[in-house]
Amino acid sequence: MSWNSDKEETTPLLKDNTPSTSTQQQPGKRRKFGSYLMIVALSLHSVFEGLAIGFAETTSDTLTLFVAVFVHKLCLAFTVGIKLQSEERNLVERISGLAAFAISSPIGVVIGIIVTSTLKSSHLLIATFASEAIATGTFLYITFMEIIAPEFNTRYINQLLKMLALIIGFTIITLNVVFFHHYHHLKCD
Repeated sequence: MSWNSDKEETTPLLKDNTPSTSTQQQPGKRRKFGSYLMIVALSLHSVFEGLAIGFAETTSDTLTLFVAVFVHKLCLAFTVGIKLQSEERNLVERISGLAAFAISSPIGVVIGIIVTSTLKSSHLLIATFASEAIATGTFLYITFMEIIAPEFNTRYINQLLKMLALIIGFTIITLNVVFFHHYHHLKCD
């Protein structure tokens, strides 16, 4: 009912006779686009992770990167699976999204091996830096825009607890990087 007139507004009905308004349809469309964007960005991120493995010069570096990417990709695959399940995607959409995500790292490895065998070392260094920059950028976008931001929009858990968990997680990762990096330099010297 409108405040300005006595006429009743009609809304179109969907096939199941439920009212359809543009405000009701937008969140679902936005969520679907968001998960597609997340899968594309994470797949691109995975291609660049694969490039890092393909660019590795020694067997030890390759194995270290493989294990790191494996563990990282396992966590990301879990996130993608939950995102697809929470949006109630059909089985074909879930399988195709996860398949695209799964195949992206091996594609990156193959590209990395081809690039490594064809480029000079100075060009390879530039390619390595560029691929790492793009991988980091896509990871930061997905982390902050597609995973963390929506989590703070839900009210299931106290916002203060969520912020505390976020700070603790970032602190643990930062300390790990600082001490691992320091240990690695001591070991190499």
